[in-house]
Amino acid sequence: MEEQEFYVRIAKACADAYRNGDHDELRQRLNEWLDFTIVTHPEQYGDAVYMDHTYRGHLALDAGDIETARLELLKSGKAPSSPVLKSFGPNLSLGKRMLELGEKETVLKFLDLCKSFWVLPLRLMHIPRWKKSIEAGEAPNFGGNLFYLMDMPGLEEE
Repeated sequence: MEEQEFYVRIAKACADAYRNGDHDELRQRLNEWLDFTIVTHPEQYGDAVYMDHTYRGHLALDAGDIETARLELLKSGKAPSSPVLKSFGPNLSLGKRMLELGEKETVLKFLDLCKSFWVLPLRLMHIPRWKKSIEAGEAPNFGGNLFYLMDMPGLEEE
C-alpha cells in the first residue's frame, strides 16, 4: 500500500469509528497508525501521536471528563514534528470543543505548544490572530485547521 493511500484510509477509518461511537475500532486504528509510522515512516510519527491525543481528548469530552481532555490537548501540542504539522499546522477540533466549554487558558497554552512543530510563516499568520480572538472572548475562525488529518462533520465553522 502506498504511503498516501494509507494516510487517507487511516484518517477516514479513525473518523468513521469516532463518528459511529466505535471506541474499540478507533483505538485499534489509532494503534495501527502509530505502528505503521514508527516502523515504516518515522517522519510521519508526529501526525499519529498528535491525532492519538486529539481523539483521546474527544473521547474524554464525550464521557464528560474535562480534566483528561485538557491533558490530552496539551499532550497533542507536544507531539513530534512531521511534514504535515510543520506546514499545515495542528488539527484544532479538540481545541474548539474545549473553548466552547470555557477552557480558554488551556487552549492558549496549547497554541503556544504548537509553535514547536509549526514552522514560519503560517504559524505567525494564524496563532497570534487566534490567540487575540480567544483573549477577547471571541470564537476564532480556525478554518481548515478543524479538518487536517481528520474528517469531523459537525465541527465546521459557523
